[in-house]
Amino acid sequence: MKIPCLDLLKSLSTYLATACFDLRGWEHASLKIGRDPSDPIPVLGLLWNKDEDNIFCDTAVLKCSSFDLTRRNVLSIVHKIFDSLCVLSPATLIPKLLIQRSWNLKIGWDTALPDDYQR
Repeated sequence: MKIPCLDLLKSLSTYLATACFDLRGWEHASLKIGRDPSDPIPVLGLLWNKDEDNIFCDTAVLKCSSFDLTRRNVLSIVHKIFDSLCVLSPATLIPKLLIQRSWNLKIGWDTALPDDYQR
């Protein structure tokens, strides 16, 4: 049985190689080549599970020890999330608004935010 995406992969790779475009790292839900299908694949800052065909965020990068909530820490956490598809916008909106509102406080980067901001 031929898989249409394999034919497309070969023809596109051959065609674009004539212009020195080296296409590599192809992944498709029906392809079972080269990697354990249960391992999530990084795609545009998110992870893709080919078996279940779902996209999720790696929250391990967001884990941190207890610290004072400062403008620097909030900004650092927000920018650890690369969300080019904007699927995580509902989750990243609150911290971004917190950063925006903290500008009006006119406090330093390492000064703890007031208690009402830490809720």
